[in-house]
Amino acid sequence: MMHSALKPLLIAAGLAGVLSAAAASAVAFPDAKIDAELKPNFRDLIYPPIRHHERFRYEGGVGYRPLHPERYAGYGRPGGVSELTVDCSDPRGGARPLSDALYYLAPGGVLHLRQGSVCADSLYIDKPVVIVGEPGSAFSEDSMRRPRIEALPGSPCVAVAPGVRVELRDIALADEQAGRNGCVEGEDADIALTRVSIDYGGARSAVDVTGGRLIVSESQIDAGRADSAILADDTAVQIAKSEIHSQLMGLDLTPSLTAPSAITDMRLIGPGNGDAVEPRTVGVMVRGGQRASGQLTIRDSFVGHWRTGLWLDAGSRVELANSRIYKSALGVLVDEAEAVISNSSIGASEVGIYAGSGRVDMDHNRIHGFRQAPVVLDRSVVSSEHDNVAYAEIEVCSGLRDWAPRCMPLESLPYELTVEGAAPSWGAEQGGDRRPPDLGPARAGRGPPPSFAGRGGDRGDAAAAGATMRAPGP
Repeated sequence: MMHSALKPLLIAAGLAGVLSAAAASAVAFPDAKIDAELKPNFRDLIYPPIRHHERFRYEGGVGYRPLHPERYAGYGRPGGVSELTVDCSDPRGGARPLSDALYYLAPGGVLHLRQGSVCADSLYIDKPVVIVGEPGSAFSEDSMRRPRIEALPGSPCVAVAPGVRVELRDIALADEQAGRNGCVEGEDADIALTRVSIDYGGARSAVDVTGGRLIVSESQIDAGRADSAILADDTAVQIAKSEIHSQLMGLDLTPSLTAPSAITDMRLIGPGNGDAVEPRTVGVMVRGGQRASGQLTIRDSFVGHWRTGLWLDAGSRVELANSRIYKSALGVLVDEAEAVISNSSIGASEVGIYAGSGRVDMDHNRIHGFRQAPVVLDRSVVSSEHDNVAYAEIEVCSGLRDWAPRCMPLESLPYELTVEGAAPSWGAEQGGDRRPPDLGPARAGRGPPPSFAGRGGDRGDAAAAGATMRAPGP
């Protein structure tokens, strides 16, 4: 089997070679035949980045007992206290005051951490609890200093048992010596991170969950060179108002079929410009699982500085709306997946959208910076395309016959799309119709952009397909 590290390199090299042939042949002469020996096979070159570890399994913590139970005589019986407050700066608390407090906390109880506490502990949670950091005074210089949990070497910060619901609020988590453990781990559990910061230095994933539900809100994650910042396998994921940094992969998601997943107002930052980073860096990787995956919606989000911004693997279903992919080499890659891309800006140095198979619906997007083509679709792809605009160097535009009326000089790209920032607004008010100006016939009567919920009628749009570069057939 081909070594996994070589696969993305072959994708990039093969894609560039085929696009050069496609630009010369498929656009100018759509029916021209290319020598099969010289034409690489798109499908054989597309291999999604593999995961380097198995699904997380919860394995411990149930048998924990405090080392010095006499210190907690005032807490009452174990598992019977509804609310506790811990100050890890108090030396009387012992070596693991958080784990000790959890032992006495009742199911559904609340554990408060004093502001400024730094707790060296790893929590194995087998009952529903809420862990809350104490807010500081608005007049204090330390008002933004959250209580901090520093994981024990070779251990997670927090591991949650199956069937358990845990919520963390206003806490900083650090796991600099995690090894092959995640910072937050869960199996078939419901985990919510609200105003939580994670500083991760391990080799697995900062957040590593299997099944269940994951909510990340108003949080920050710095995953370093981990496999990914968030790995969620067969999980219902909700991410909102959060910023995530990673060096290799941002999100590695297999959305659950049990409930829809959504990402809103997220900033996902990679290691550098698309051409300047190693080929296997991916912003958002969406997998289909062994069967099919649930639907994922990404809205009002910014994905920047990755080799591939959004990668949709076999069986996945994703809607990208009002978002930006910034400084990538390949903006969106679709392989045996379904994608609806609307009202978004895609900045890519090579190709904006490439699909080897599956279905792609594109509506009111701006694709810019490419050297090869704005959109490349294999002949097996079912597609629809309305009112998309391309921006490239003049010599690139001149070589795109089908895109010529809608390929504009790169210097005419709106300034807001040339700088790192939030999702595009097209100048409309919040909540309004966020589309760039129409170019060509009026849109009246066409209806709203396509979506998974209301799709029907003819699966293809031959007229629209003719305006998109098609990879040559054998």
